[in-house]
Amino acid sequence: MQRLELPHPVSISLHILRSERARTNAARETERLATLSRLRAALGKLLPGQAVWVFGSVLKPGRFTPTSDIDLALESEPPQGQLLLMSEIASDLDRPVDLLLLSETRLAEKIRGEGERWTL
Repeated sequence: MQRLELPHPVSISLHILRSERARTNAARETERLATLSRLRAALGKLLPGQAVWVFGSVLKPGRFTPTSDIDLALESEPPQGQLLLMSEIASDLDRPVDLLLLSETRLAEKIRGEGERWTL
């Protein structure tokens, strides 16, 4: 009689965990790309022709999570005011938005170096 060799339970568990992690990462990347598309549409509607800096986890595959906010920066105060604009974008995206003015933040150089400048 031949003895049946079964995989070790830990090997099975690791395989399941890796598969689940891959599915989660793929879903997060799909959501990140969809969020970028919705963000571009919202900004085009709310700030036509203005430059907007997008930075943070929304630009980084693997870093954007279900609880991530959207980080934005503007060269100057938006016509509708900073708080109203943040509220409108957050409502369109169903995510919190952090909106900075480059003239008022110590992060301006970092944002310009690591972010993406969008003109819509």
